[in-house]
Amino acid sequence: MSSLSTFSLSTFLKQIRDKSLFDDSLLEVDKELPYGVFSDDPTHEDNIKASFNQLINNLALDNILPFAAKAYDNIALGKKLNGIHPLTTFGYFLSDEQRDKIYHIYDQSRCQTSLFNPYGWVFAYLRDESIKSHAYLLKIRHERGEIVPHLDEFAKKSSLDSVRLIEIINEKENENRYLDFIKYILDKKSLEAK
Repeated sequence: MSSLSTFSLSTFLKQIRDKSLFDDSLLEVDKELPYGVFSDDPTHEDNIKASFNQLINNLALDNILPFAAKAYDNIALGKKLNGIHPLTTFGYFLSDEQRDKIYHIYDQSRCQTSLFNPYGWVFAYLRDESIKSHAYLLKIRHERGEIVPHLDEFAKKSSLDSVRLIEIINEKENENRYLDFIKYILDKKSLEAK
């Protein structure tokens, strides 16, 4: 990943167009934490939650200039939070305080390019990359047996259908099951269907 000492919208947009804004090092995890834990040091939990809040607030920006200006901070924050269990992350995303912002970030209409939203493609690309990285981390944890044992508790806390979550993640013939799992979680209709 390249880093810029000064913000440049044109450089940011070029990196998105040529897909060089993200690289595999963003998925490296220094230390993985178990489900329900934000930090191995309880005194740092508020700091981790503050990082989540900052990341969510930055990603919810609709104006491309401040959004792009925070892109490199967001990448660093995301990498810092990668070790947190995926269900802990999504549980926080779907908490009452964050849910509306998360739905806004991943909303399809925000990601459509139009006369009134000429940078919709930027939001779409970043949304898709975010979902792919979450799916990758979810896959690793699922293959180690660290997801299914927590799905009932996660579903209850998040007001989601645990049976549907288990069905999606256990569809072995579906190569997109991790993406589908995350899309299900991030879809407002999933809550309404329960």
